[in-house]
Amino acid sequence: MATAPGTAAKPAPPKAPVVDSAPKTVAVMARFFGSRVGMLNTWSKRIFAITKQKFLAYDETDVLRESYSWSQLAGVVLSPGKTNEFTMQIDPVTKGSPQELVMYVCDHRDHLLSLVHKMAEDAKMAAVPKFATVQLSHTDQPMLVVLSIGGAFIEKLLVEHPARPPRLISARYIYQIVGLINFEHFDVGEDWREYKGVMITYSDDTYRQYLFNKGDERASFIATIRKALQDNFGRNLVVVEMSVQEIKDHRSKMRAAMREAIGDNTPIYETVVTRLSPRVMQPKPRKLSLTVGHLIVQEDVANAKKRPTLFLVQPLQHISCLRSDPIDPQRFQLQFSSGRSMWFTSVDRDTIIANVLELARLRGNTSIHLMFHDAPPGSKINPPNAVVPPDWIPYLLRRSLLLTPKSDPMELMFTVCEFNNNVLLADTFLKDKQLSHNLFAILKQIGPHRTDAESRKLTIALLLALHRCLFFRGNFEQIIARKDYLLSIFGYLKSNDTSISCATASLLLGMLSPSNPNNVHPTAVNKNLLFTDEGTAAMLAVLMRNSEERANPLLVSTLLAILELVLHTRVDTTAADLLKVLVKKFQSLLETFFDMCKYHCVPIARSASVLIDVLMRNHEDAARLAVLQNVSRTSTALLWQLRLAIASPVLEQRRMSQQLVSLIVDGNTASTALFERLFPAELIQIIRAPDVAPPLVAGKKPVDTKPPAIGPKWERFFATVEADTETPNLVWNGEMRWELAQTIDQEIFRFNELKANYRGVKRCAWNADELRLQYKTNADEVVVSGIYLRRLIKHADADPEAPVSLPDPNAFVERCFLRLLLDGDDERRVLYLRAMTWCYTKHSSSLKPFRGLENFVQLIPSWRNQEVVGQALVFLTELVALPENYDAFMALDGCQLLVDLLHLAHQPSQQQFHPHRITLVCLKLLQRVAALQSNVDSDGSLKLPLPTLKRVLSEQSSLGTVVQLLTVGNEGFAAQICDATVLMIEYVLDFDETWMRDIYKTGLLFFLLRYVEHSAQSMSEMLRLLHRVQAAVSNGDSFLQGIVPLWRVKLLDVQGAEAFLEALRGEGES
Repeated sequence: MATAPGTAAKPAPPKAPVVDSAPKTVAVMARFFGSRVGMLNTWSKRIFAITKQKFLAYDETDVLRESYSWSQLAGVVLSPGKTNEFTMQIDPVTKGSPQELVMYVCDHRDHLLSLVHKMAEDAKMAAVPKFATVQLSHTDQPMLVVLSIGGAFIEKLLVEHPARPPRLISARYIYQIVGLINFEHFDVGEDWREYKGVMITYSDDTYRQYLFNKGDERASFIATIRKALQDNFGRNLVVVEMSVQEIKDHRSKMRAAMREAIGDNTPIYETVVTRLSPRVMQPKPRKLSLTVGHLIVQEDVANAKKRPTLFLVQPLQHISCLRSDPIDPQRFQLQFSSGRSMWFTSVDRDTIIANVLELARLRGNTSIHLMFHDAPPGSKINPPNAVVPPDWIPYLLRRSLLLTPKSDPMELMFTVCEFNNNVLLADTFLKDKQLSHNLFAILKQIGPHRTDAESRKLTIALLLALHRCLFFRGNFEQIIARKDYLLSIFGYLKSNDTSISCATASLLLGMLSPSNPNNVHPTAVNKNLLFTDEGTAAMLAVLMRNSEERANPLLVSTLLAILELVLHTRVDTTAADLLKVLVKKFQSLLETFFDMCKYHCVPIARSASVLIDVLMRNHEDAARLAVLQNVSRTSTALLWQLRLAIASPVLEQRRMSQQLVSLIVDGNTASTALFERLFPAELIQIIRAPDVAPPLVAGKKPVDTKPPAIGPKWERFFATVEADTETPNLVWNGEMRWELAQTIDQEIFRFNELKANYRGVKRCAWNADELRLQYKTNADEVVVSGIYLRRLIKHADADPEAPVSLPDPNAFVERCFLRLLLDGDDERRVLYLRAMTWCYTKHSSSLKPFRGLENFVQLIPSWRNQEVVGQALVFLTELVALPENYDAFMALDGCQLLVDLLHLAHQPSQQQFHPHRITLVCLKLLQRVAALQSNVDSDGSLKLPLPTLKRVLSEQSSLGTVVQLLTVGNEGFAAQICDATVLMIEYVLDFDETWMRDIYKTGLLFFLLRYVEHSAQSMSEMLRLLHRVQAAVSNGDSFLQGIVPLWRVKLLDVQGAEAFLEALRGEGES
């Protein structure tokens, strides 16, 4: 249909009401709210109705004001600069009359005009361009299709067989096109290599790719789309040229953006669904996943290495509606705020819907709603999911108020569905209270036992309409004030029709919902609705029947949510009394609620956990609580709640389960013992500590929270369990949490499998004593007294002052030493020695004398590993710092042991602990002993007999071993070893003239001169000391004079060691 461009003439004045109005039964394709612009720029409200024959415009009193057949529509003119205004050019019915111009305003102008152009084309049977093309898909084979380009739609027809006409499989609005991209030589096979390609991108981030066998066909196709956009919607779309690689990169970026949007990629729920498609081929299964924030539909691949293709990624906040097919028990629809909708089938339909509703509401999407019927023809007002203008709400309400049992069935169904789909859930200015009465009257006339399809659809629509009435002023009181109304609801709850039961449960939940602003007296509602014998019996019967059969998770989750609201509502003393009544009734159902927690359905597991918590907290006495705690453990409910508490991706479920676990374990010896076999000792210490109550503020009562908060120790326990920790006292990480969750799953599966083999036994209890968890993640860890030795050493090296909890240092040292005696692995021996060294360094004041010193001293020479020997000597250094240990060490001939180990300095290095370090530790130990065993007393008198260390070192072999340490050539330790060796030689030579005269026999003078550069200062001073002492006892002669020139000896004697060194190096002048 051609559009008349240019400036429109002045619009015609409004006409009188059309007498020849359309009949009520006319099939309306869609309705739109708008206005007509008059001569003086006055606006009159209009409801535009699109039918197959006419364009109808009603005023707000339902009077038909304009009616035009599609054959009269000559064109549409868009107002420049205005996105919602347009003028329709209407040809007169009588020839010779002037053309009529009518100006309208509609917020959804492009959507309205799309339908207008489509209806006009169909009525005039106007020929529309058609293009044979090949559609590309990244998962399926290319398929032959025909694209029909009208003024507002792109219709896609599938070519099934050359002899058959193409079949319509989809249609898209042209105004939703946002991009056209040309590309060539797309590599999908030899048959398509020379085809020309175009990619169309839409406003909902989807795209389609088509191939044309001729370049002029592609150009004509693009020109047709651009012309339709320009003429009908005033948009000029620019075509972009891209290479094939750029196209691939563009697609990859789009998919990467979808994957990047999934920040919370841990799936809470996964199942296989089938996407319903109008294509002839069998639709392929898809995997539907729910995370904390997104709904994902992707390719269901068996190969784990292949990355699945994403078909849909939508935030849960963008889901506007869920539709459950009342006929097909597996069919459901997802509707999004963008207007997009998708149909699926799945055997887990109700579980999917329940999870989507719960997770969406947890993400703040409170506007999401559930429908149990398809939108019938004519029920659509404005584009899908569009917001109804607030000033039109009274009109829709007025239409609803006119409903009576005598209304026309088609009009009745249309009005109820219109009311359900379009009225906002908000408190309005509705004053009339007749609506709920009218709906109940119609519902009563139908009755709960009608099974024909039309009655079922109308019953569901009426129940949903009543649910909407709860949120309108005046209607809520009318419903709860009539006991006959409330009792009649339970008849529908017990219906064998799943959709009717679910719609009824949703109505009951709406009555109790605290989000309902009209529900100011929840106690009265509870008393009149749920605390009647009939009401309680009906709810429990439906709940038990569906839970035992594991059927209809959506209904079960709704009923549990009702019980959760009732049991968890605490308004006044009346509610408390009613709570006691319900608790008494439901105590026998505790194990049933335990089983419900194991549903793979988020709302069921969470609500059942809340109910268990309430029932257990409202126990009669401590003995009753102990019984409930034991039942929780022996039924594996404790295990499952523990798994939810540590591994559930839903934060609310984790917190609820943590609260329940704390209630079951606190004060129960058997449950605490179970935890000791599942968790490291450091975590058990947290829950064994007493809870510290928060301080009371003067003049204020403690706040009673609902649900009650867990104690501080349990908060700390679960905070530690949820975090990754690596300290000397505790190693806990994600792998260990995964191991715990897997162990729980396996144990519960094993218990259920064994229980199935004993069907004749009345009651089976899980044997918790048989469960012990050894974490494979920590299999290589060395743990002594709850201390992870590797982590201890790592932390001590990084921060020696870091605090480590060690209640009994003496027991720790004894256990480490016992492990040292029994363990033959050198790496672990080093760990034990370093741990004991650390303990003596940090806790020396609280340690007792080391009882294993004798065995330890005997073990050191037997070890061949240099690092073990070195760490043993480091530990020995800390040991002898205590006087009691020092005395015992000396009594065990410890000095001889240290001298015997000095020969290791000349061995090649094998481990990280270098032999020179061992020698240095030995020398430092000898120096410490020498400081305690002085040659003279406080008066300067020589001690006789000689101290033990001096006697040992004075032996020819021992002194020779010490002197030969001067030959150590390692650059890193040479100076330190030589300095320590010189000090030990001075200690031996002090007050011993015999050795002063015969010291040359050990080779000392030669070594001092040969290796003087190892420690120039100390070794030169030793040369000077030897020369002077020997000269004093030998009438001025010394052995040094026969080795170096006399002038150098005199230089050493007179000017000192530094001058002697300079001369020895050839740096001085004479």
